[in-house]
Amino acid sequence: CRRVLLLRHCVRGTGLPKPELQAYSALPPPSWDSPDEWCTGGGAAISARFGAFLKEELGFDAGNTRLLSDKDMRDVQTGTKVMDEVAGQNNHTLVVDPSLWHSTAAPANCAQVPAAEERAELVKIMARTPMPMGLGLPEDVSPEAWSAALDKFRRIFGTGSKDFGSLAVPSADDYVEHDGTVHLTGAATVLKYFAQQLLYAWASGNGLEGKPINFGNITLESLNLTASEVYELTAWEPYSRELERSVGGWAVISTQISGLIYNTFAGGSLPRGTNLVLASHDTNIDGIRGMFNLTWQEPPFSGSPGV
Repeated sequence: CRRVLLLRHCVRGTGLPKPELQAYSALPPPSWDSPDEWCTGGGAAISARFGAFLKEELGFDAGNTRLLSDKDMRDVQTGTKVMDEVAGQNNHTLVVDPSLWHSTAAPANCAQVPAAEERAELVKIMARTPMPMGLGLPEDVSPEAWSAALDKFRRIFGTGSKDFGSLAVPSADDYVEHDGTVHLTGAATVLKYFAQQLLYAWASGNGLEGKPINFGNITLESLNLTASEVYELTAWEPYSRELERSVGGWAVISTQISGLIYNTFAGGSLPRGTNLVLASHDTNIDGIRGMFNLTWQEPPFSGSPGV
């Protein structure tokens, strides 16, 4: 048989803070232990442990495993850590092929979908996609339930120059057209931003040299959060992604990877017994989902259709 593993890159830092979003928090952004959007120390360690799992539990080794990576450092780091465990250090070649991950240009004979049409489709997606935290559809959520959900963010991050309580329930007004493209704004974007900070800091564990990721002088331990609480808030990340691009738009992003996967299975482009590992991004996983009409079942991210 042939196996394809589409691997999301390591736990990373969230990059430079966005002042217009960070303003909702009384806390500074996390003190990441790596350059912007590189693997955190804990994130790199998780990738290494996953490589060990592939070797010990699934029989991946230097002879039967091929890894392709995007050019971004977090992908290269992830692939290197995985293959160091699978094949041994200095005993593998990491193939970096950006063309597979950035197939966003439409064919010359295809006209770009007008922004107004894209926005109309995205509004329909928002209307039929349940929000996280058991809130249901935007049009059905009660003011009390919405306020309680925002309070959970406020309890962790406090109140900055803006208040989480001022965020309105996601609506069609959150879609803004700019330079011919449609952008999602509003509560979904704000809550995704802080959900990512929280999850990545929490997942990084003790970090490099036992130095955990903190929010200024506030440690994660002092917030006294359980895993289920972190995951509940984290669900705003996949929810927001669900609203950012139409299904067709997600599929276009990953046409090259989809073709590679199809040819691996149907065309026999790799010998039988080969394991193909793709160090990828969330967008590529979303694209594969759109192209092959898949639905993810793994909790805690199964609350929204297609995520």
